[in-house]
Amino acid sequence: MIINYNPNELKETDIEEYEEKVRLLIKNDQDEILVANYGGAYLLPGGKIDDNELVIEALIREIKEEVGVDVKENDITSIVMFKYYQKAFPKRNGKVLDRKITTHYYKANMNIDLNMHERNLTEKEVKDNFKLEWIKEKDLKDVIKNNPSIKENPRVGYMNTELLKVLDVYTGEYEKEYRIKENQVKIEGTTEFGNNLASTSDDYIYFLYFQRMNEIQKFRDSSNVDMHMHSVYSDGDLTPNELIKMAYKNNIGTISITDHDTLKGLKKIVTGYRHEEADYVKVIPGIELSAKTDRGRMHILGYDFDINDKALNDKMNELKNNSIYSVISIINQLKIDYGIVFDSSDIKDLFSNVGNIGRPHVAKLLIKYGYVNGVQEAFDKYLADAYNKTSFSNKGISYIECINLIKNAGGISVLAHPNQLLLNDDDLENKIKEMVSNGLDGIEVYHSGHSKEETKKYLEIANKYNLLISGGSDYHGKSVKPDINIGETSNGKIKRLSLLSKIK
Repeated sequence: MIINYNPNELKETDIEEYEEKVRLLIKNDQDEILVANYGGAYLLPGGKIDDNELVIEALIREIKEEVGVDVKENDITSIVMFKYYQKAFPKRNGKVLDRKITTHYYKANMNIDLNMHERNLTEKEVKDNFKLEWIKEKDLKDVIKNNPSIKENPRVGYMNTELLKVLDVYTGEYEKEYRIKENQVKIEGTTEFGNNLASTSDDYIYFLYFQRMNEIQKFRDSSNVDMHMHSVYSDGDLTPNELIKMAYKNNIGTISITDHDTLKGLKKIVTGYRHEEADYVKVIPGIELSAKTDRGRMHILGYDFDINDKALNDKMNELKNNSIYSVISIINQLKIDYGIVFDSSDIKDLFSNVGNIGRPHVAKLLIKYGYVNGVQEAFDKYLADAYNKTSFSNKGISYIECINLIKNAGGISVLAHPNQLLLNDDDLENKIKEMVSNGLDGIEVYHSGHSKEETKKYLEIANKYNLLISGGSDYHGKSVKPDINIGETSNGKIKRLSLLSKIK
């Protein structure tokens, strides 16, 4: 079940702070519930979900730290995802913010002797006298309602209000109180519900589900599209989940994270990270493959493929090794040509990167050592030349192999940023015509690096050869491409793409 609790009717544009948390309702055989008294507020054990952390991972970690016991995933079941819009929430630092807190509540039956387990509390928890206690389920609501700390600390009121609502869901009171009345509910875009719709709890849950789906679809229909961006798993600044959150905040409802020659970031999303924005932002499986070319750079984007395809995964592992050898060659070339030597600890950190490494990572080292002031300067002054001198040793793959890898995995192949091929108009059209004969499905018409004239030209080519139209910002982050913003191209924001009509 999902509950949006918004008593002050805050709008998404009002929200100044987002947080995501997870908590566990633990009940023992004596019908007692384990409650934390934290700074005067009653809470269930749990806490904040760290960036790039799965909800269940966070729950297991938090319960180990606060209660001192190990929780297994098979022992817990979901209660509710509670989304609390908090108006004028007083922060510890004195600021007052409008916040949206999403908390995932779970339940488990466990008998725990609080004196037998060692906890690992934070300094803040120790300072605020974090204590655990068992309270009879039948008495817990009264204990919370009569909490004297509510008058002393307005923050406590928000926390205790949320816990009371969650307890209502847990005990079934929420459904009784908010049961849908006959003929009173009409969901926009769907049929009106008739008599006795919510005569069972299942009907009520179905109503909440369709209400939620309608809300999500309305967001996507009114939002923008960005089908080209990069995460830390290739050469971007942000994690995949941070990109999703940024997309949601910037009113982008459909995205594709197209990391260079790797599926790692994509798999991190698909394996189940849950947060508020993941409900709203549709993430299309994507990748950007580097193809060998005689001139300029050629990249093939892949969309909507099977991320577990064996041939594709095997090739990505091979390309990861190739990228390591390529970076080693470039670092050696910088030493030969310019006497540039990086400290061994920095090189070690470089090769322990979470994803694939490439020239942008070397560029960041050049910035760190003071040789340049930005990534583009590093390419212009050092890396382009070093790459040209070492590229003969880079195996690479042909664009035909790129297209076949994507299509054999059930995906759609698209030529990225055609202007980077550095071809004149006639040669470019001939090249695209050749690629179409070898299975190319689409072309990236809209891109942050395209002029308006180029965009018009690529649109004409797409129409002439019946190619799908794609587009995206090619967002990397402020340290790599500081002038590029997520969701924006040289032609502004993207609302519709013919590519999306082919997405399964």
